Amino acid sequence: MSPAAISSPTMEALLAENFAPSEEAVSPERLAYRKIAALLSSFYPPRLRPATASEEIAADWTVILPDCDPLDAAPGRWRLKDGVRRRTLQQMSNPAEMQKLLDALPTKPDDPVQRAIDAIVKSETLDFGSLPREDLAGLALASEWFRDILPTPDPFQIRNALPLSDVLSPMRKLDGAHFVGRSAELTRNH
Repeated sequence: MSPAAISSPTMEALLAENFAPSEEAVSPERLAYRKIAALLSSFYPPRLRPATASEEIAADWTVILPDCDPLDAAPGRWRLKDGVRRRTLQQMSNPAEMQKLLDALPTKPDDPVQRAIDAIVKSETLDFGSLPREDLAGLALASEWFRDILPTPDPFQIRNALPLSDVLSPMRKLDGAHFVGRSAELTRNH
């Protein structure tokens, strides 16, 4: 392979393959927490409950903490570390299993990253032109987590949609219930 042919994803794969730390044996309890956390944009650790967990397992949510980082932007919320998330998603790799776990959750975050995770797991077709910037940024992050595990949008399409979203954002704020008349123009804008 020539040096010019090595892309960033190729380099990441080579590094992961040759220099990845060995994963210690993960207990079934910890794996159950990882599976749920891998499908959430963020979570409050004490409220995280694996779908198949017994009361004893559910009471010991601290087993997941070494696999997580706290979110500075949301005090009290945590996120699974990217490497742990990708390994866990690769172990699952079945969208039906992922959807079953998502459906069993009593609550999920309502944020752009979680909406992107849900869309990727459901294999939804997304109209990049209609997504606000926050949702595109969430989609970019979730797509990176699911890359080569489930079908994800092309990162270049997401990146190309960002400037258009920036231009359309102020116009979308004006285009609301208070805007009357010019229905042909409104239809064309949607």
